[in-house]
Amino acid sequence: MGKTLDEALATLPSEALHRNGLLVIAPQGAGKTRYCDTHPQWCDSDKVFLAAGLMKRQQEASPETLKQWEKQNQELKRRGYWVLSSAWWSLKDADAVVLPTRSQLVHRLSQKTGQDKIADPEFAADNQLRLLREWAAKSGKLVYASIGEACYMTP
Repeated sequence: MGKTLDEALATLPSEALHRNGLLVIAPQGAGKTRYCDTHPQWCDSDKVFLAAGLMKRQQEASPETLKQWEKQNQELKRRGYWVLSSAWWSLKDADAVVLPTRSQLVHRLSQKTGQDKIADPEFAADNQLRLLREWAAKSGKLVYASIGEACYMTP
């Protein structure tokens, strides 16, 4: 059984909590986890959601599931966390979007192993980038080429 959301958040470094929350959306494989591991002022929502039992590895991303994760991201942002996430439905609460190059994303997705292995990295990269690009344009979100750039420029 996973922890509650509050218990999962209590394990984050104190630097992750701020006066105003931020939400940066990036595709799976963009480097969110690695960035958060070295920048404790940011939290990886996937890790929080997994620890709290709100997300399962290889879980189907149905519209209902994506809407639930988006609500959880909204809650983290409301509480003052700076959040990196690949889970989104409408981008309405996102402060920025990261769109790495296709070649970078395909490479990173093809490197995933075990429970995180991606069956078709090229399809996954193309699909994620297309959807994020379309929604970011529709909603007028700031778009950055890397996690580092988005996290540096957004606060």
